[in-house]
Amino acid sequence: MIYYIFIVIFPFFSFVKNKNIKIYALMLSFLFLVSFCSLRWQTGTDWLPYYDDFMSPGNRHDFEIGYVLYVKLIRYLTDNYTLFLFTTSIIPIALIFWGCLKTQKNISLTILSVCVFYSYYYLGSFFGAERRIIAIGLSFFALIQYKSNKKVQSLILILCASTFHISSLVTLSVFLINKLSLNLYKILLVLGA
Repeated sequence: MIYYIFIVIFPFFSFVKNKNIKIYALMLSFLFLVSFCSLRWQTGTDWLPYYDDFMSPGNRHDFEIGYVLYVKLIRYLTDNYTLFLFTTSIIPIALIFWGCLKTQKNISLTILSVCVFYSYYYLGSFFGAERRIIAIGLSFFALIQYKSNKKVQSLILILCASTFHISSLVTLSVFLINKLSLNLYKILLVLGA
């Protein structure tokens, strides 16, 4: 039920005229998403392996080096898995919110973007996928940097994301697509084939 409350109520804030109310709504949605993701327990696709890995750092799985170092850092600071989940959820969600705000400048569009993110991606992909969500946040922000002509920062973010989840290297294709001067029609044609 709580899943639906957010998606039913939150979009209405995009129609509010008062900018301060929109900002508060955006901050509340950020807190909701971070809390929702970090306070879950035994939920998600790979919850148990990540939990075991965090609680028994000597029993390493074959995780990427960035994630291993990240776990070591958090584990050095605390052995509380909920705090680990909190930190792990705040990073990508903050990057996604920041990226939406940077590209849209319009708070109403940012609110609607967050709703789309929540309904199409957040619920299915952010629970029990600790490495992947950090990589997604970094890759998303890398694309924002690329769009802002900050290609070196974009490349660094993509490489950093790949140290959490190697699949992030697919994001490098943005450099190739731009070099080939492919238009949207050609890209969709290739993806649809």
